[in-house]
Amino acid sequence: MVIFQRKSIVLRCVCNVKCKINYLLSVKQKELEKLTIVTDNLYMDWRMGEITKTEYRTMKDKLEIQVEQLQKTIPNLEKEKEILSKGIDTNKPYLTTFLKITLNEECLLSL
Repeated sequence: MVIFQRKSIVLRCVCNVKCKINYLLSVKQKELEKLTIVTDNLYMDWRMGEITKTEYRTMKDKLEIQVEQLQKTIPNLEKEKEILSKGIDTNKPYLTTFLKITLNEECLLSL
């Protein structure tokens, strides 16, 4: 009975992680779209004379750094989502230990 309860708790925690990954993925994709639009608008502002070339380049460089970070983060989240969607075997002790360490406080408190 105790083993069944622990597996149930671990599976619930995995579901929480899946939800968090899906949420983060959605947020990061929207953020990337937003930055793309801002970058395009920034160019228009420069061409219309609303900002200087120096201001444009400075802002563009900062935005490009953010875009690069997001472009690295999104594939990582997609990989995590794919791994979780394949299912997790809770009979493996290393996985159970990993889940205990990395999951949110709510899951840890329920163990």
